[in-house]
Amino acid sequence: MNFHESLEQTFNAVPGALALSLVGYDGIGIEIVEREKRVDMDNLSAELTTFIRGLSTAHADLKLGSLQQVALLSPEYVSILSSVTAEYFLLFVMQRSGYFGKARYELKKLAWRLEGDLQ
Repeated sequence: MNFHESLEQTFNAVPGALALSLVGYDGIGIEIVEREKRVDMDNLSAELTTFIRGLSTAHADLKLGSLQQVALLSPEYVSILSSVTAEYFLLFVMQRSGYFGKARYELKKLAWRLEGDLQ
């Protein structure tokens, strides 16, 4: 199964999904799946990469272990960043009314599947 198929499987498993992207820690999207172009994933990936790098560094400096997932909630959307390897993460955007817990679970499963292919 290629990256696109893997992302698409996870994307389709979560009601309310808007976009899912595999992103390098340089901010460049590797693969993306989206229902409709409601979110500018390229810009969101670039902006959140800086945020996630800083947060990961702070987390490590405080000896809290490696950062696995971060969720950002707004009135309309939920964005979840989920670590895959030291160089890659998943960025998932969904409607606020979607299934947050299922999204986190499905992202973790996807990260496990992709990890071997990305090392």
